[in-house]
Amino acid sequence: MRYVVALTVGEVQFICRYFYVPKPAVAATVGVSGPSTIRKQMPPDPNLIVHEVFSWVVPGIVMIVLGFPIVRLITKWLEPRPVPPRELTTIRERLERIEAAVDTIALEVERISESQRFTARLQSERQSPRLPEASGSSGQ
Repeated sequence: MRYVVALTVGEVQFICRYFYVPKPAVAATVGVSGPSTIRKQMPPDPNLIVHEVFSWVVPGIVMIVLGFPIVRLITKWLEPRPVPPRELTTIRERLERIEAAVDTIALEVERISESQRFTARLQSERQSPRLPEASGSSGQ
């Protein structure tokens, strides 16, 4: 006996084809009486195979063909851009000027600290600590 089952969903129709072959009577060996059947699948339809292959292969190829350039564009956009050599020379010149300014400031700060130490030493020499003189009424 042969059966064809068709299921339609929207505009897509799914077809399952099966045929059944009666199993030979082995009631004497098994001890069961009655007809039994073996379910076998029919050979696949070549049109369905082609449809299935193309339904997976074509979108995959489209994704690869369109996806590769898009991913490459995104990675190029995200990677850091190299600095042109002309900008490097201007940056180097600015750093040299900053370094010279820092050296000048450090020299001036050192001079100020030496000046403060010198004036503090002069003031301490001029004003010698004067202790109050001992008075005669403190216990003699």
